[in-house]
Amino acid sequence: MPERKQVTPEDLLQLQFVDAVAVSPDGSRVVYQVRSIDPEKDGYESHLWLVPMQGGDPRRITFGEHKNGSAAWSPDGKTIAFVSDRRDKTQQIFRLSLDGGEAERLTDLDGRIGGLSWSPDGSKISFCYRPADPTETGHLPGSAPAKLAADAKAEKKDRKPPTFMHITRLHYKEDGQGFLPKSRFHVHVLDVATGSVRALTSGEWDHGAAAWSPDGKWLVAPANRLPDSDYHATVSDLWLIPSTGGEPRNLTPQPGAAFAPAWSPDGSQIAFLANEDEGDAWGVKNIHVWTVSPQGGPARNLTPDFDRTALDLMGTDLRDFHDPYPPVWSVDGTAIHYLVSDEGSTHLYSVPAKGGTPRRITKGALALLAVAGSKQGNDLAAIRCDHTDAGTVGRLDSATGAFTPLARPTAKLFDTLAVQTPEEFWVEMPEGHRVHCWMLKPPNADPKRKYPMILEIHGGPRVQYGACFFHEFQMLASAGFYVLFSNPRGAQGYGEAFTRQIGHTNRFKAAVTQRSVVDLKTLLLAGDFSDDAVPEFGDQPWRDSQDYRRMSPITYVENIRTPLLILHSLEDHRCPVEEAEQLYTSLKLLRRDVEMVLFPAESHGLSRGGTPSRRVARLTFLRDWFVRHLAPEPAPRAAARAPAAAEPAMAKAK
Repeated sequence: MPERKQVTPEDLLQLQFVDAVAVSPDGSRVVYQVRSIDPEKDGYESHLWLVPMQGGDPRRITFGEHKNGSAAWSPDGKTIAFVSDRRDKTQQIFRLSLDGGEAERLTDLDGRIGGLSWSPDGSKISFCYRPADPTETGHLPGSAPAKLAADAKAEKKDRKPPTFMHITRLHYKEDGQGFLPKSRFHVHVLDVATGSVRALTSGEWDHGAAAWSPDGKWLVAPANRLPDSDYHATVSDLWLIPSTGGEPRNLTPQPGAAFAPAWSPDGSQIAFLANEDEGDAWGVKNIHVWTVSPQGGPARNLTPDFDRTALDLMGTDLRDFHDPYPPVWSVDGTAIHYLVSDEGSTHLYSVPAKGGTPRRITKGALALLAVAGSKQGNDLAAIRCDHTDAGTVGRLDSATGAFTPLARPTAKLFDTLAVQTPEEFWVEMPEGHRVHCWMLKPPNADPKRKYPMILEIHGGPRVQYGACFFHEFQMLASAGFYVLFSNPRGAQGYGEAFTRQIGHTNRFKAAVTQRSVVDLKTLLLAGDFSDDAVPEFGDQPWRDSQDYRRMSPITYVENIRTPLLILHSLEDHRCPVEEAEQLYTSLKLLRRDVEMVLFPAESHGLSRGGTPSRRVARLTFLRDWFVRHLAPEPAPRAAARAPAAAEPAMAKAK
């Protein structure tokens, strides 16, 4: 076997990320989206590729230094509509004939576009659209929101900040977007022949992506249309919208969140994901699969006794967390397929459309990052990854779970890297529960010597680590560390009771804190949580200040004696930068060993989708901090797999 090289921070620049899949109506072809890094421009490109469902050579169908995505097949399978920034860096809808030729621009809009869906007769395309509001946004030059904004002016280096920002909403900012404009996302319909665009919804609320009924008379889309929606941020309902215009009708007037709708093949039912707890801001309650009739009547929970959540909540640095994928109906309408976070994997499950016991379809340790179906056949397209695979597009048999690879963009790169498969194990805790763990070893670790160990702790906390490639972990293992990652109490994938159980030590030789939370009062009042996080902490901070103080790490800052590196993004609106600054200043005043690295123009999701150069810098600081304080011996030159057990020392990364 050829010698493989150690995984480094710079290898991030060669990774390719598979972000989405869509199947042609006849089930014969799959279009998928691949995101890659352009090191010279220090940014990302994304392109669409086509591959036969039964296997064959993948073919790239978009080109240039652009971002292309949100691909949607026309009903006849001859055309793909997609969103691209290829004209003046503004998002527009294009269509591409698969018979050949250039992509044709269909819109001339100024704003953000997504959620494309063709009408059944192929004459219209529905989409979500929020007009640009550059005079109101407050996006500063070079900021993460400006970088992400759709309008061309936001990309110009000489753009000046607004004179002021007049804020009246409770929810006035959002991580990854920055200060929110006054405009909202609404459902629009494009007439493909004439190019005319019509808004089907309006008002002071945001709508999600819409799905067409099989007869083309209706669309259904999620929205929180409460008059005081900012005070009920975890609420959403499904709204039935006439495709020719008219007043939407609420199909799910129940507590909690309903989203990700999918019509049954005969149009008699709509499957969707939901829970019934309006106060569940942090994902304690399981998400279930439901159905409702478009004619009205109560919605039905198909999986009320199934103690897992119907969402992909896999933590990885391959991608940021995304909008949930809708359930997929079987062609005959008798079953509904959906993704489930389950003990460190993301599996495909199936439940009878009339209700019954859910059945796990896929087997083994894996993470399905996306699934999509067609109107013909029960084969699904899926993106599958595991510990040593960053994403393979394949055909997934919805009856047996058999997966047939069709395209693996990272294959050549991974053939050269010393990527390790971790050891998986469970730890029995004194309180009676078990904790699911994985251990990565340095390539070719010597079982006769000791190694320093880094403990990785995920945030959320209601997400999960597991069977998915994680570049950061592999990089640290290549640097000579054992890397332990686990799903402690509070993680998803182990039932509701486990997610509720969240419990000061000086046992570590060094630590890194990222996206810090140190003062729950300032987190709640300065972050982008609105009112939805209050139930997690008991009451409003001015009524319950003693409990907030008791639960806040800053209260115990004098106990911190472990050398600490603080990594934080300046545009983090989830955990604002003052959280890191409080901790840093306090430890400096105490004359403790502390350093802080701040990343301009980056959000809470820096490690998953930030500017490539800053992602590499973050990984380098992380690695070098532990090398300095733990001084591991250089890892041996790597080849294939690490031998079994060597005893580790301990360090910590949060």
